[in-house]
Formats: sequence, structure tokens, C-alpha cells
Amino acid sequence: MTHAGAHGPPAQARGAGRTSAPLPLLRAHSALARRPRRDDLMSSPPASTRPAATEPLLVACLCAAWCRTCDAYRDTLEVVREAIELSHPGAVRFTWVDVEDESALVGDLDIEDFPTVLVARGDTVLFFGPLMPHAQTLDRLVRAALDGTRAADPAALAPDVLALPRRLAGHEAI
Repeated sequence: MTHAGAHGPPAQARGAGRTSAPLPLLRAHSALARRPRRDDLMSSPPASTRPAATEPLLVACLCAAWCRTCDAYRDTLEVVREAIELSHPGAVRFTWVDVEDESALVGDLDIEDFPTVLVARGDTVLFFGPLMPHAQTLDRLVRAALDGTRAADPAALAPDVLALPRRLAGHEAI
């Protein structure tokens, strides 16, 4: 099994071909070198200015107890959860799933990269896949889903992925 974010392209190649500036998710790049804090993350408009959603988002992190990247990512998930809760109270439910200890929830999915994240609203999968283990990446993904600008193509997803939101509906939130 591999870990997302273990290696990446050289720094000068990362922005090659980009036509627009990256989103300002962090107030200072120095935040990347330390544990992320809630105030590092981008703020959103108050909940009263956004259209109401019928169901809260589900953000599930699928990891393994033996994975050191997952150990560190659990803190990242908590920081993002706290930041999202401040600007979107009750709009997102975060959960942690150990793919080995809770294999019945995962079904026949073979999770090869950690962390793997599911974002869903109701039974609709909006995102499923590995993420770079950075707070700003998860923050941007969750806020895009809250704003309705994120949707997965159901035809491209395995049946076990499509079944995950229903399986995780009663799973304990963090």
C-alpha cells in the first residue's frame, strides 16, 4: 500500500501550465511546516448567506491504524472539522473509519492509498479517493462540496463506493 503525498513533482514543475493563481487557503506558507491550526484555514461566508442543504455532508476518512500518515491526518481532520463547524454549524458530519477493524463497512473495496476520503450528501457520492494529507486540501474539498461545486460521476464509481454513504450513515462522528 502506498501513501498519498509521499512524493511529488519538483517544486518548479508543480505550477507548470497553470493559468490562474492558486486559491489562498493559508494565510502564511509557514503553516505547512507545523500542525495546522483552525485560523490557518480559509473562512467561508456565514451560514445565513448560503442556500440551505437538505442533508448534512458526510466526510469519511478511510485509514488504517498501522499507517503513520493516517495518525498525523487524524489531527488534520479534527482541525478542518473545527474550522468548518465555525462557519457551517451542523452542515458536515466527519467520521473516521479504520478499513481493517471496520472492514464490514468498507465492503470489498481495496483501499490502497491513505488517506482516502469520501464526501457524500445523502446517498450521493460527491468525492471518493486519496488526498494529499494537508489541511488546506481537505478544507478546499469540503467547502467546494458545501458550495455545490463538487460532484462525482456515478458511472465512474464502483458499486461498493456508491454504497458507502448508506453503510456509514450510522457510523460514529468524530
